[in-house]
Amino acid sequence: MHSIVDEDRNRAAARRYLPRGVFDFIDGGAEDEWGVENNRLAFRRIGLVPRVLTGAGWPKIDTELLGEDYDRPFGVSPMGLGRIAGPKTDMELAKAAARYGMPYGLSMVGSSTLEDVHEASDGRAWFQVYICDHPTLVETLIERAKKVGYRTLVVTVDANYPGVRRRNIRNGFTVPFRLTPRIMWDFSRRPGWSLRTLAGGAPRMRLIESELDASDMKKFMAMMAQAPLRLDVLKRLRELWPGKLIVKGVMHPGDAAGIVAAGADGIVVSNHGARQIGSVAPSIEMLPLFRKAVGPDFALLLDSGVREGEDIVKALALGADFVLMGRPFLFSAACARPAEGISAFIEGVSHSVQIAMAQTGCAHISELDDRILVDSTQIGAGEADGARPIWEQSA
Repeated sequence: MHSIVDEDRNRAAARRYLPRGVFDFIDGGAEDEWGVENNRLAFRRIGLVPRVLTGAGWPKIDTELLGEDYDRPFGVSPMGLGRIAGPKTDMELAKAAARYGMPYGLSMVGSSTLEDVHEASDGRAWFQVYICDHPTLVETLIERAKKVGYRTLVVTVDANYPGVRRRNIRNGFTVPFRLTPRIMWDFSRRPGWSLRTLAGGAPRMRLIESELDASDMKKFMAMMAQAPLRLDVLKRLRELWPGKLIVKGVMHPGDAAGIVAAGADGIVVSNHGARQIGSVAPSIEMLPLFRKAVGPDFALLLDSGVREGEDIVKALALGADFVLMGRPFLFSAACARPAEGISAFIEGVSHSVQIAMAQTGCAHISELDDRILVDSTQIGAGEADGARPIWEQSA
């Protein structure tokens, strides 16, 4: 029997397990959160068109990305303070990466060390950094990652000016936790999470703490806001890093040429889960424009709004080489048995990808293209044959 992917159910279970402030920290977006909703609506506007009698058989979903072989075309997006869902979250996600042949992105503001995650993931972890206004922090962490054996570096470029997240403000929620009476009452109502977090330790930015003293930690967000966000800084990181370099958080196709020229090996088309701008455009709608901008051979990844297997198939058909997910993995881990929750989610998503491919007549993900897609918003809009195919719209 196959696991069932039910992101709404996982989200509801996480809401019951996590304190309200923690759940809202994971679930929330910027401003009125229209961008979060629109990310999902954009995927729903794209329809899959079944194909029959193709002889395709049961699909294979293994893939290659930047010289690495993966057993499935999706992985875990870098997330700061992943242990906020539970003290074992980071390590269980890293172990799942090894078990299921997929990448796990360890964030520079993650809760676990470079060494522990690399070992747990069997070398499948990626390391993600931000550009900071600090003379040595990023370079020191990159040197550590090189020594440990990381092969892929992700540079996130859209998070230096954090969006206004109204839920966090309303809840009085901060990280590190500020134990006000309101927050303590919130934690007391979720004893499972609270006792495990008490035993395992509150989520902290362990990588940052290992390089900065306590007083500098308070200035970290200021260092982000004052960072020199320029292409020459990206070129410098390219010179420092001998492995594959991916730039994450790019939404305007006009930015692609400079990033490619700076030496990046891949781009993640991502709006940061709509956590930075409330009315941000959906990343899936920008993806085809990026494919046109960079050509057929440059590595493109898609992040934001992805919740289930059919979303992954749509992204791959629209030009992505690989797909990343964030919130759904934290929701699946937010339970008493995180390893089981994560495994069930991965297996369910993988099966959903295969079902969608089998229904659309594709034997391998390399066969996916926009001929299996339709813009559902055009149905009944005057087209003689109903819905207008996406590939005809872009012609």
